[in-house]
Amino acid sequence: MRRFCYKRDEAVEKDDLSSFTDKVQSNIIEGIPVPSNLFFGEAPRDLRHTRRLARLRRVVGGVLAVLLAIAAACFLWPNGGQIRNILIQIWLMATPTPWLRSHISPEDVEQTMNALVFVPLAACFVLVAPRLRIWVWWVLSALGAMSIELTQLLFLSARKFDITDAVFNTIGGIVGSLLGAAILRLLCRRWSKNS
Repeated sequence: MRRFCYKRDEAVEKDDLSSFTDKVQSNIIEGIPVPSNLFFGEAPRDLRHTRRLARLRRVVGGVLAVLLAIAAACFLWPNGGQIRNILIQIWLMATPTPWLRSHISPEDVEQTMNALVFVPLAACFVLVAPRLRIWVWWVLSALGAMSIELTQLLFLSARKFDITDAVFNTIGGIVGSLLGAAILRLLCRRWSKNS
């Protein structure tokens, strides 16, 4: 029984795979650079999952567009009082007892929500552009968080600049990028077992 692997869209027999593997190890396939380390460890040494990954990227790209619209509405809403009222309602729902309300403040809920908004965004970005190294997503999360706060400071008079918001947004971006990398790695392992 011969095993098959996929080089782009054409199936090649295992015997022909050695020249393909040599090209991947030299980090170039048909003029396209292939990073040797996508995450922290070794990357898969071939591109067997190109079609599956492309399909995943299309689906996650659609989800990402919706999430970006929601995040933009939250972060760039001109009236900070309305956002504050929504956060207080979330706090009231999250803390149904007086004991919880004495230990969890609305500011705690606001900081948690700032982090939680960036988690799915960063995870989706990692899944859409998996070839970037993980630390790049951490830097982009920090830059994105600071640009949101600077936009609120410069262009939205009813909103305020808060470095704590930027820190929690960045933390959410780091957690989300790790989550996205873990999901991608899990999918690649599952695809490898099924092929």
